[in-house]
Amino acid sequence: MNTSVSVLHVGDHLPLEVLSVPADGHEIAVFTVETVSRLCDGLERFAAGAFDCVVTERRLPDGSGIDAIKAVRNSDPSVPIFLCPTDHSSECVREAVDAGVTEYLPCEPDQDAYPLLATQILDAVSQELATERAAKLERINTVIRDLNQALVHASTRSEIERRVCEIISQSESYLFAWIGEHNSESNTVTGRAAAGVEAGYLEQISITTDEKPTAQGPTGKAVRTREIQVMQNVPDDPAYEPWREQALDRGYRSSASVPLVYDDALYGVLNVYADRVGAFKPNERELLSELGETIAYALDDVQMREELRRRQRAIEQAGDAIFVTDVDGTIEYVNPAFETITGYTSAEAIGRKPNILRSEDTDDDYYERLWATILDGETWDESIVNEMKAGERYHAEQTIAPIVDGTGDIEGFVAIQRDITERKQREHDLERSQSRLRVLFDQAPDGIVVHDVDGAVLDVNEALVEMLGYTRDELCSMNIADIECGIDEATLRDKWGSMDPGAMHKVEVDGRHRRADGSTYPVEVWISRIMTDEPRDRFVAFIRDITYRKHRIRQLRVLDRVLRHNLNNEMAIIRGYAETITDATPGDAAAYAREIVASCDRLLETVSKEREIVQIVSSPPHRTEIELVETIRECAERIRSQYSNGRIEIRASAPVFVDAMIDIERAIEELLENALVHNDRSPSEIRVEVTRNDDGTVSVRISDTGPRIPSEDARILTGEEQIDPLSHGSGLGLWLVYWIIEHSNGDIQVRSNSPRGNTIEITLDALS
Repeated sequence: MNTSVSVLHVGDHLPLEVLSVPADGHEIAVFTVETVSRLCDGLERFAAGAFDCVVTERRLPDGSGIDAIKAVRNSDPSVPIFLCPTDHSSECVREAVDAGVTEYLPCEPDQDAYPLLATQILDAVSQELATERAAKLERINTVIRDLNQALVHASTRSEIERRVCEIISQSESYLFAWIGEHNSESNTVTGRAAAGVEAGYLEQISITTDEKPTAQGPTGKAVRTREIQVMQNVPDDPAYEPWREQALDRGYRSSASVPLVYDDALYGVLNVYADRVGAFKPNERELLSELGETIAYALDDVQMREELRRRQRAIEQAGDAIFVTDVDGTIEYVNPAFETITGYTSAEAIGRKPNILRSEDTDDDYYERLWATILDGETWDESIVNEMKAGERYHAEQTIAPIVDGTGDIEGFVAIQRDITERKQREHDLERSQSRLRVLFDQAPDGIVVHDVDGAVLDVNEALVEMLGYTRDELCSMNIADIECGIDEATLRDKWGSMDPGAMHKVEVDGRHRRADGSTYPVEVWISRIMTDEPRDRFVAFIRDITYRKHRIRQLRVLDRVLRHNLNNEMAIIRGYAETITDATPGDAAAYAREIVASCDRLLETVSKEREIVQIVSSPPHRTEIELVETIRECAERIRSQYSNGRIEIRASAPVFVDAMIDIERAIEELLENALVHNDRSPSEIRVEVTRNDDGTVSVRISDTGPRIPSEDARILTGEEQIDPLSHGSGLGLWLVYWIIEHSNGDIQVRSNSPRGNTIEITLDALS
């Protein structure tokens, strides 16, 4: 094996480029000689490079060989240094020995002394290298032993990295060690663990792995190349410029960066700093590289163990039953959820076959197909009905997968069971509910049609088939527009589109439907928009044939007109005669006649209210936007003009809009007038409060100070009691109020105040 020796020659008289060792028992050596003539250049090159020995001449242009010996010894006491003077004075020899020369060998340019010098250099260097290698090897081995022990006992990544940095930095070879993490997205390296002479070094520097100057140091190169990188001369190497000041302040003179790579995965980069130039010789770099592989393996192992622990925790905490069997199906492991779901403890299940869970609901064919699938290396995924230890049945979604080894052979199976008993029960209940709903759907007396947003008919019930005279299949191929002839298609679409998706929002529609024979009939329709799992919502329409109702309403209106006409005519005659008697007859007869006139007026007023009620109950409800506060103010003004002793206070801060019949004004006026007429105090006081509620409604509270409203009148007002022949005349006015509020989709309540008085509260839907 050839030995390579690097020589720094300081001087310009000796041609040392010809150095070689004679083949007289010595090993063959290859000398690399670098020559500088000046002392200052020699000292600079020695500080910058790693030379095995130094050869200096006595006389130098800017000093002496003795000066060179002293300077080298101050920097490195162990490096071999040879003095080759051209004079042989004893004084020169003494000075060289005192300075620490390794060997004194006079050489003349024309002498044949170079083989002897080469032999001595080789002997000295070999001895020094052997000594240094042994000492360094012992130090490194000590570090490796400590690290191996730490790696064996470490259980987490952070613990491994912390102990690695502590052990390396505490050895006498190094000052500081840290492990960095590479972020491939930001191309940066940041510290994860550090120990030694640091003093905020990592916080003050920036290291990248791109093409910037901060990426040209050993750390950036180590990440990119995945090989160890060294910086032997921190003080002078231009590549270390971004970090030089901070490094020199802490005594760093050389550094090594070791990528921590295992199985092509980079787990970080180890950075080591020494207090001398040229600290990382080839043999030390090899040891550090091996150390990097060991650390990376330990990090990979602890990461794998942590992943296994996480998986184990996940299995232990899973809500699904998980069990593992061998190839023959013998249970080897069950998780806690298995015990909860099946009732079998781990001790009871392990060592037995999964057929302990078999129920009579699962036949042999199921298990034959299961085993054929998993033994073929495929995954089985199908629900099953099993039996618990206590004998109860449970439904489960079951997945069974083969466990294969590195060669692909099956070595066991893992099974996962999710208890879906409750879901199956819900599905069963839903099916029963759907069956009952289908019966109700088909047997409902009103027609029912289901359609989409475009009006395409999806389903109909038997009542609608009978109403229209089409078959079910014919209707299911039609559009709502083919049936509806009272409203155009665009208006229908607008009504459907205005309904809230997913809400049971009822819309009442008056129209006419066309039968199969071409005839039409009046209908009343309620439509609800329902959200389903389908891509688009569905609409359910309930259809009622109101031909008979329309006929009765027409009869009621005819009868109403006839009765009012006759009654008004007859009452006019009676009133006229009564007024004549009043004018012509004195005394009690005139008084009786005046009472007849008053009774006629009351009866005519009752007839007027009856007409209003008939119009309301015989017409479809038509609601519109009403500004309620102004409406109440106008009603109050009219009442004040009729009753001078009445005081009406209105409390409302801002305009309020409601969805109500236009007749709501008539209802409020009736209530205000009743409160004044029936009040036994003078002046009569009424307070009206209008408030907007959080639930999207508006409340109108009419409070008075009069006597309690009779319970009979209160029940008429709230719709709890109907007018009968024995009811007094005022009840008809209250009944009018009830029907106006009812057709306005509102609510009315009556409360007694303390110590006297009443509050009537009307609630209506607000408009935004």
